[in-house]
Parts: sequence; C-alpha cells; structure tokens
Amino acid sequence: IPAEPLFRSMLQQLSWIKVEDRLPKEKSSVFFIVQRKDFKGYYVGLYNGNGCWESDWRIFLPESPLGKVTYWMSIPDFDMNP
Repeated sequence: IPAEPLFRSMLQQLSWIKVEDRLPKEKSSVFFIVQRKDFKGYYVGLYNGNGCWESDWRIFLPESPLGKVTYWMSIPDFDMNP
C-alpha cells in the first residue's frame, strides 16, 4: 500500500469534528468530548442517533446536565487488508 494515500486517509479519520457541523452515522463507535463549565472529558463510546451519546459509564442526551458533547472523532480503522 503506498504510504501517502494511507497517511492522508489516517489524518482524515483522526480529525475532531464539531457536533454542530456534522454528526456520525447512527450506531458508530467514536471518540467524543463532553464540555461543562469547569470540566472537559474525553470518552470512547457509541453515537446512538437523536443526539444520544453512550460511554461505558454514562449516557449523554441533548439537554443533559452532565455536559454537552461538543466534538467527535471516528475511531480509525487500522485494518491493513484491502
């Protein structure tokens, strides 16, 4: 596999995306950031659709008092087999 296209693909997969700009596909595994006034948390979890984000320990809904999901990132696909 040529290195340049692979590197470009990995960079695209590793970009933080604003929730306001675009949402992941439903049932996608993602990294996401939750922001509160005094706290920023980084989570690995699932986007369930309709503004519902789920991690191992918490579920974040659109109007959740736990914080607002502000950014997300796809979990990279490291499968090197075509």
